[in-house]
Amino acid sequence: MAVLILRMRGAAWRGDMDDVRQCRDALNEDPSHMASYVATYCSAALGEVSEEAAMATLDGMLTRQQVNSRFASMVCQFAAELMCIRGAPAEALRYLQQAANLALIDLEWMDRCPALTPLRAQPGFAEARRKVRSRVEAIWSA
Repeated sequence: MAVLILRMRGAAWRGDMDDVRQCRDALNEDPSHMASYVATYCSAALGEVSEEAAMATLDGMLTRQQVNSRFASMVCQFAAELMCIRGAPAEALRYLQQAANLALIDLEWMDRCPALTPLRAQPGFAEARRKVRSRVEAIWSA
């Protein structure tokens, strides 16, 4: 599942929608809830699910009881990517800021993910990046 998720995200970042479809088909064969959620990412990236429906699914994952901050941060990362891919930068920035306020430590993702290119010039991105960088530096200096 982890390899399939990475493949799906990379394909979506590059705009390789044929590969996103193949990933979704493979995910649909997995009966787990996580596979269903990730398949929704694929369908939304393909434009087959509305932004609102995708956000409702992602927000539902975030509001489940007993969601730890690392998992919530990852869900927000997926949501930020997806909203950028769908051309909704305001929503993407909201998710990115939420991830930064939680437990995000993936500074390389913030700096290099092609899907996030529209966000890097947005007001609020630099502050979110500063929070993540501060968290990363605290980890490495401990």
